[in-house]
Amino acid sequence: MKQRQGGFTLVELMVAMAIGTVIILGLVNFLTTFQTFQTVDKVSRKQETLILR
Repeated sequence: MKQRQGGFTLVELMVAMAIGTVIILGLVNFLTTFQTFQTVDKVSRKQETLILR
């Protein structure tokens, strides 16, 4: 009787890498959007301050 080796198949590793890549890209997109929002908010506040003076 052959011993069955434990581990992952190539297909399982490829699927896990694809899922991980999608998650990482989603987080990067979210963080970039959040930083852009903060930058636009700061500029808007500065413009508002200049207009009110």
